[in-house]
Amino acid sequence: MKMKKSDVDYLYGRMKETVDRFGNKERELFTYALERGEMAYRWNLMWRSKVDLGDIYTYCNDDHIDTALRRIMKALSCHLSRVDHICGAVVGDPDQGIMGFAPSNPET
Repeated sequence: MKMKKSDVDYLYGRMKETVDRFGNKERELFTYALERGEMAYRWNLMWRSKVDLGDIYTYCNDDHIDTALRRIMKALSCHLSRVDHICGAVVGDPDQGIMGFAPSNPET
């Protein structure tokens, strides 16, 4: 992976803060997207986390960033599996999930 560890740690920290605010429906969407390798979801989660990629783009392209995001999503999945209850407001429309992403057959 081309991205510096410090930058990966920064992205992970910001995205973890966002995930920790998820409601249960968002948590299900996260798991759904992770299992299917949903590129749009991981990028939307990153942008929803209000990250600044200015310095990262000086040495990484989108492919490098996406590789880091895939690894971050796996790490966040491990974090979520240790969280028994997630409190906080649901981000975005609770019927559509974060940034409008929703599975085609969501469980109700």
